[in-house]
Amino acid sequence: MPTQLERARDFLAEWEYEFKQIHYQQHINHIHFICPCVHLTNHLASEAACVGSPICSSQWTMECTIGNLGQEIHQPSDPFSNLAQQGIRHCQINALLAMYPDLDLSQEGANPHTSEDLGNGYVLLPKCNK
Repeated sequence: MPTQLERARDFLAEWEYEFKQIHYQQHINHIHFICPCVHLTNHLASEAACVGSPICSSQWTMECTIGNLGQEIHQPSDPFSNLAQQGIRHCQINALLAMYPDLDLSQEGANPHTSEDLGNGYVLLPKCNK
């Protein structure tokens, strides 16, 4: 493990210990103060050496992707088949956008509806209620 990752591991372990001392204080009724992410930060450095960036191996990333795909299921009669089809469609779109970046139209018209582009990076935003 490179020396920077070792130092990061040591600092994160110290931070986790101090966080638990301040917020958890070894009381079982305070355990809800400790999120899984507090404990998992202690593993970031060692996991980075093994699997790379945490964003690529995080459980949260997978759960969000599964949740987003689950929202796109339109035929509840066969949810797993529909989920697989949505996953395939996303992979195909991502592959096309990687090969042909000009197809990505999400940046065009990125300003809010009824806003007006004033030029030079300025946009007049529509009124909104608080």
